Amino acid sequence: MKTHAMHRDFFAEIKPGFAELVERRLGKNRDRWLSVADVASVLDLGRTKVLEMIEGGIIKATNLNRGREVLIDPERPSLGTRPMMPMWRITYDAIIAMAHSMEEGV
Repeated sequence: MKTHAMHRDFFAEIKPGFAELVERRLGKNRDRWLSVADVASVLDLGRTKVLEMIEGGIIKATNLNRGREVLIDPERPSLGTRPMMPMWRITYDAIIAMAHSMEEGV
């Protein structure tokens, strides 16, 4: 028997004051770069949803590992290299801008 998990629609729950709530949760440290886990905590979402929002262009983020490669197996360098896993970082301003645009329904 299959069961289907129901999850809430994040976009349907945006109410006036959302941007203020996000700003309060972020605190005053505007110079800090936020990780995916930080953003998930602030938005009360899972990491997967935040990654989907980054990939969909809803949240602007920078991949600090872009263009970097590592050996597939350090003990067997002849196997070559592979791209490093993305390490996304998001600025305070990017989160605030996203919160304001979502509150306005954009």
